[in-house]
Amino acid sequence: MIPDDKKQSAITLSIERKIISCNNKFSRLQEKPLQVLLYLLKHNTRYVKSDELIENLWQGNSYTGQRGVINAIAKLRRAFAELTLNNIVENKPQVGYRLTATIFLSDINTINSIPKQNHISRVAIFGVILLIFSLIFIVFKSEDKQIKTTLHDALGSKTHIQTSENVLYFI
Repeated sequence: MIPDDKKQSAITLSIERKIISCNNKFSRLQEKPLQVLLYLLKHNTRYVKSDELIENLWQGNSYTGQRGVINAIAKLRRAFAELTLNNIVENKPQVGYRLTATIFLSDINTINSIPKQNHISRVAIFGVILLIFSLIFIVFKSEDKQIKTTLHDALGSKTHIQTSENVLYFI
């Protein structure tokens, strides 16, 4: 909960939606910058070295991790700049990164785990729709009682399937 005296200029993070906001402005974060932000929030009492971010967020892969940290921090700074907030991510050479502002979490009570994406891909949705239309086509073209029974069972016991004059009815 954001205290009343902080609401006007509070920086808020919605982890679920991957959005930071402040003063009615919003900026969307990609996955890695979000992970870096969460890690910095979790360790907000100290500077976090690049090597620590690489170890924990890039599974120790220093080849992709070094460039990844630089890119993620740049994207994070760009997202804050879209909110007209500068110097939120501080960097001390040879020491590490830290956040210079309080960030309120709007949709969870803890930052102990980075959330997994909870979305169904468009390809999966398209596949399900294609499967349904294929089944309907098979029933439409067939008078076979077994196919109608199978489709009836799949759609539920309250659905009645009837074909008449090249029209398929679900009742």
